Amino acid sequence: MMTDEEFENYQIYKSKMDNMLEIGELSAMKEAYEKIFRQEAEKKCRMLLRMGKCEHPALQKLYDNNKKLKKELSDFYFITINPKSDIELQEFKSMILGVWNWCWIEKMYVVLEQRGATDEERGYLPHAHILIEQCNNEWGKIQSQFKDKFKNICGAPYENTINVKSKAREWLDDKLEYILGKKTDGNKPEKQHQDKIWREENNIKEYYKFELSTDKKSSNTGGARNNTGVKKGTKRGKYKKKFTQESEPNDIKVVNEKVKISF
Repeated sequence: MMTDEEFENYQIYKSKMDNMLEIGELSAMKEAYEKIFRQEAEKKCRMLLRMGKCEHPALQKLYDNNKKLKKELSDFYFITINPKSDIELQEFKSMILGVWNWCWIEKMYVVLEQRGATDEERGYLPHAHILIEQCNNEWGKIQSQFKDKFKNICGAPYENTINVKSKAREWLDDKLEYILGKKTDGNKPEKQHQDKIWREENNIKEYYKFELSTDKKSSNTGGARNNTGVKKGTKRGKYKKKFTQESEPNDIKVVNEKVKISF
């Protein structure tokens, strides 16, 4: 049995503990609400910055400058696709040019080549190089998407037949010279000459360049992407409408009125 004094002390202690628990609970709730509010505020701020509608000009300018700098310093991607020998050339060409369908690509170059160096060898082992200069995607996801698209026409091991490399920006000019035909692989003019004849025989351009014009606006609406045939689940970003060019029915190009394509 507690004495009256002990019971009184117990009641005081219990009251203090209840107050402390109540204060602790209120404090925890406050922290939780502050965290949720902060996350929502940050989410809204990022959305407004991406849309270019931030109410604070200095913050918007900083965001735009950082985004531009990040793009200028980011790696580019150089992809080589080596199909199986029994794959029909025009089918392969269409699949390669169809990469432009992917909504995360902003600028890319394509060149199709063969490995023959004589008239007799011309057309031997056709393959393609794709240079993605600007995009909104990560290396791992890019590698997976290329593998998923081309694994049925390429043999294993896929790291040799579907080769996706991330390159530092300082190597861009070197790779562009190769794509544009200003530099040969191993300095082989005979092969380059056969490439030219082979392309003319098969209605293939010297190289293909795909680029979004500067006034093209991005869209984050899934419905718009779905309407243009972009596969569900792809990264948010710029989308393009499909059209088939009459003069080259085997070329799959994805553009709209504000997308610039040059050869």
